[in-house]
Amino acid sequence: MPFINHIVFSVASSQLWFAEVLRDAFAAQLSGIFVPFKEIAGYHLAKLSRKAGKSDVNEQEAAAALANAWREAQPYPDAGPGLARLNKAGIKVAALTNGSIEIAGAVLQRAGLASDDLTLFDITQPRAWKPSQDSYTFALSRMNLQPHEVMMVAAHPWDCSAALRLGMKAAYIQRDEEATFPSFLNQPQLVVRSFEELASALLQK
Repeated sequence: MPFINHIVFSVASSQLWFAEVLRDAFAAQLSGIFVPFKEIAGYHLAKLSRKAGKSDVNEQEAAAALANAWREAQPYPDAGPGLARLNKAGIKVAALTNGSIEIAGAVLQRAGLASDDLTLFDITQPRAWKPSQDSYTFALSRMNLQPHEVMMVAAHPWDCSAALRLGMKAAYIQRDEEATFPSFLNQPQLVVRSFEELASALLQK
């Protein structure tokens, strides 16, 4: 499915695509319907591709191409060292993704984290998109932990806010200096710019 390599999407188009994926995913969740990420993402990527002049792209091709591209995604350079510091200090690291365990595992392994260094969950297991509390309680139960024993670390404010409402702690990774944490949401205990900064704050080093 090489089409994704021959269409250059603008940043604005990519942001619109992601916003539309989240909108439809959250709307489906609120209406009581669970739809996996690849189905919603494939639908909207195929639509975006058709607007860019690639009229023969179908949703299955779009979803497959997107999955292949994400398997090769490069993590932020601070992710591996920061998470490794936390792991070495005895802090258990787990990932809960709205995507898939397979892709998340590939990206995290590229960051230098071996599969036995972390636990992976995805939303197909509880059949609930984040920020539904069902997704968080599923991960907590699998880890045999109480909410107050866990900190949600995320670059999306709604991830942090939902975790806080459940009784978890939260740290917001502010990748964009303009993307300050919304004042109308529950406020996280930490706001940092990288995973290395997060590790320093938690380990007080």
